[in-house]
Amino acid sequence: MEQTIVVYTPTHYESPGTQYRVDRLVESLKLFEKKCLLVIDERSKALRLAYRFVSPYLFMKEQTWIKVGERIANKVIKYKPDAAILIHDITAAASKFLESKGIKTIVSIENLTTVYHPKIKKDKHKVEIFNKLLHKYLCFATKVVTPSFTLTQEIKDTFGIDAETVPVGLKPIVTYMQALERQPPIKVAHTRWLKTEQDLDILIKYIRNNPDKLFLIHNVGISRRINEPNVVKYRFPDADSAASYVAQAHYSLIIESGDHYTLTAFYYHMALLQPMVMVISLRLEKEAKLLGLKITKDFPLDYISEVKSLKNIREKFVIPNVHRPIIKILE
Repeated sequence: MEQTIVVYTPTHYESPGTQYRVDRLVESLKLFEKKCLLVIDERSKALRLAYRFVSPYLFMKEQTWIKVGERIANKVIKYKPDAAILIHDITAAASKFLESKGIKTIVSIENLTTVYHPKIKKDKHKVEIFNKLLHKYLCFATKVVTPSFTLTQEIKDTFGIDAETVPVGLKPIVTYMQALERQPPIKVAHTRWLKTEQDLDILIKYIRNNPDKLFLIHNVGISRRINEPNVVKYRFPDADSAASYVAQAHYSLIIESGDHYTLTAFYYHMALLQPMVMVISLRLEKEAKLLGLKITKDFPLDYISEVKSLKNIREKFVIPNVHRPIIKILE
């Protein structure tokens, strides 16, 4: 009998990174011939606001976890699935209810609230309470997975839970020969949404220090303020629809001072075979190295060898095989 799997996420379109990761996972499950249903919470915008402003207070109480867990579980159960994959750490609240109904449950965590949320991470008391409640509900899950090697280790260290790394994954867009046929001038793609003035200053410095290169800049957020002669701005509704345009770039530039565990940009630019120039946090540098990526802050002189190396690296992360561990967990 065909296995039915529900992938539940409280946010999707509002979070490009989550959207890209979830979409690759759903694609893989379907390629494995599973009946996969993506359930995006209809109140995703309200949930994002609630998470941002009131989670530092409400999620300190177990009653909140119980109510949230029941709400998510009811959304999942109505599809009568064999298994569920819950996206985000707070969705672990539903694992107790789902497992009690015989539904195998995987909690997929891309960031820990206690590290990510500004009003929680700086309060040791809140961190302790949140982690205690999160640990309780993670223990009900069949398995905890993360897209990051460094986050997997942190979960093991913090909670004593045997989490497993399942990388984001990618679908190759540009072939090796297509990458070698890119036309001059040398183009550099910057696709991320910049969040700080510091990161914007770094981007502008790269643009000004490389007047011979044409920069394709995602026209969103504070990047819209950039006004340089060697810049072309673009805007598409999501990363996938932008791919055919961004694919013309020879290189990618990744700037991220935030202390994330991984970036979907790593996989996006591997899919496009664009060697990466990175100005990223130490944690992200560690993650990039674990993926096999080269850390460089200058544009490589030998483009062909860099593309060839990236082609070999990306083979490990192609869907659906990169998500095979999920299938094994749910067998």
